Amino acid sequence: MTEAWSVIPPRWCLAVAKLWALRGGSAYPRGMKRLALLGAITLSLGACEPAGGPTRARDAEPEAPSADPLLYRSRQVAHRLEAALSRLAEPMPAVSKFHTTPCPDGELSARVTEGAGSTLALGIHDARYEARSLFPLELLAPLEPPAPTLDRYFEVDPRAEALPGAATRLGRLLRSEADARAAEHEVDALERYRYKGVFHITLFKKPHLIRKENRRKREWTRGVFEAWLVVYDIDTSQSLCQVRVSTLSDVEGEPITIRLRPDTQRKLVRELGQQLYAESVEALGSITRVLRLDPPEIAPADKKLASLPTALGDPRHSPGRQ
Repeated sequence: MTEAWSVIPPRWCLAVAKLWALRGGSAYPRGMKRLALLGAITLSLGACEPAGGPTRARDAEPEAPSADPLLYRSRQVAHRLEAALSRLAEPMPAVSKFHTTPCPDGELSARVTEGAGSTLALGIHDARYEARSLFPLELLAPLEPPAPTLDRYFEVDPRAEALPGAATRLGRLLRSEADARAAEHEVDALERYRYKGVFHITLFKKPHLIRKENRRKREWTRGVFEAWLVVYDIDTSQSLCQVRVSTLSDVEGEPITIRLRPDTQRKLVRELGQQLYAESVEALGSITRVLRLDPPEIAPADKKLASLPTALGDPRHSPGRQ
């Protein structure tokens, strides 16, 4: 209303105000007409601006504080990381029957060309019949590496340091622009994972230090570790291919004193897991030329890797190595 009246010349405003007061004032007593006229003129002139005069500027709205770009990217990276890790941690269905099956490389190659990752995410499933014991942590560590946290790129937000949850992944800040780019690059790689390899462990026996009858010295029994590496499509949970992997402990030259028995056993168990992973890299190559595992910490040549004997009687022959 004020904007409409401000374009009317002042003398017109005054005339309109008098007319409105006189017409409306007939309803008032005679002594109130003058008061009604003055009130109408005052209100009308307040709505009009002098011709050519400066218009009243509206009150300036307070500017919103500019958002910190790193704060926004920190929250974005943290949420993307949480979503990617949750997707990779989804359990895959168990397998009822194991048999060596080649991967559909034609289909896999087309998806990898479209941007899907060719490296397998990893998981573990205890497929032992009536398993009554847990696996040692040192055995499983090579088969299922810990999930990335990207902690090296983040720091606690100083503005929220005293608040609850400030040290969590969603309450931290990226350290710098370079750290933001590096973190986004790693999250991109996690989001490209399309296939997951699950070690369905079917047999595990620890190496033990024993003394056989009619033997003067103790000796180590060989540990046994066997699993089926099954490849799944993460998005559909469909089993695509599988291969058997197995290994035996190399106990030659290991100390046989009672004092060193616990440490030696842990060492042999850890090496058993490392050996199985190294064998898995080779076994996967026998069923697919597209998918791969990250290189092992130890190469198969570093240890005398022995596969379980098969029906063919060849200790180095297994379904995973054709």
